[in-house]
Amino acid sequence: MDLGHHRHLHAGGFLVFCYIESDSPNLDPRALASAAASCSTALVTHAFGVPARMDALTAVGLPLVEDCSHAHGALYRRRPVGSWGVAGCFSLQDSKTVSGGEGGILTTSDRTVYEYALVLGHHPHRLQAELTLDHLRPLAGTGGAYKFRMPPLSAVIAREQLRTLAARSQAAEDNLTVLREVLHQHQAPVIWPTLADGGRLPGRKFGTLPARGGGKREGQVLVRGMDQRSGTPGNAQDP
Repeated sequence: MDLGHHRHLHAGGFLVFCYIESDSPNLDPRALASAAASCSTALVTHAFGVPARMDALTAVGLPLVEDCSHAHGALYRRRPVGSWGVAGCFSLQDSKTVSGGEGGILTTSDRTVYEYALVLGHHPHRLQAELTLDHLRPLAGTGGAYKFRMPPLSAVIAREQLRTLAARSQAAEDNLTVLREVLHQHQAPVIWPTLADGGRLPGRKFGTLPARGGGKREGQVLVRGMDQRSGTPGNAQDP
């Protein structure tokens, strides 16, 4: 949730909290629609690895940034998380399914988002080679401010783990099937996440919900005031 807590401040925005669904740890599309007129961007977390309802969320019309830090390998309607919004963010911290010790991955099919990310995080040599937007070209020699590149060794470790992600995700799904049967047999007071057709939980992290009464819960955030120059929401292609 680091993205939701303070990264928006770097872009000049501030948070607006939004309700999550009563039967899911994720953002309620109806609540997002109600807040959309006063916000510029929605930060959508696939909380505990449970994919959010991305088709309903993208239909609202706001640009979406997906927080996929718990959801490596997860699918929503047979499509990988991180490919629905204008950008997806994956953590490579040491406890994640794909780990480099520290670092992260940004996924996007939007050239504007890509170049802004380059300016924030990369060396002038790369900026000089790749920047094409006229208003960013003056920063090619210096960068924007920060250096958010991960250590090269972390990238090598994470890339190697990506090779086995599909197999590990399938093994984890098989294990979860067994766990679900055991919990059901013992009448454990938990609710198993409901997945859409073609959905898959991530290879390692996942969440169950305590069996309790319904009601609205606040837990995810929108951003108001950010200068959004990217394309239309939901236009990213599968990475």
